[in-house]
Amino acid sequence: MSLLTRNLFGNQDLGLLVYRLVIGACIFMHGLAKMQGGEATLTTVGSAVANVGIHEGFFIFGTLAALTEIIGGVLVCIGLFTRLGALGVVITMLFAFLFQMDNGMMKWIYPIEVGVGFLMLFLAGPGRFSIDAMISGKRLRLWSE
Repeated sequence: MSLLTRNLFGNQDLGLLVYRLVIGACIFMHGLAKMQGGEATLTTVGSAVANVGIHEGFFIFGTLAALTEIIGGVLVCIGLFTRLGALGVVITMLFAFLFQMDNGMMKWIYPIEVGVGFLMLFLAGPGRFSIDAMISGKRLRLWSE
């Protein structure tokens, strides 16, 4: 039976793989761009913590945010410690939302979209096509049987 006529609801693992690869690569590139932006960019990014009452160490927090996006993106892409990587990005996007909240919807909608996307991966897990699944001993199969 062809892929187009088969019940595709049995192939969530393939969908999770594609989703992980795309969203993981995108957030990786965002983190990399922040690191390449240098100290001024990282300090601006880190200033998001001022919204929760922290008023110093912005460069360190910005660096942590960028590294979380880079490492979280890689972990999600390869499906290793997927939930941990996704949770880190969710927390980072929460701070990004708080930072952009007063700047209009077009500024805060992106952190919400990305954060909810990574929250979905945190809740659903990486699927069978992941290192996490191999470690846990799940059987690898291309299509549902």
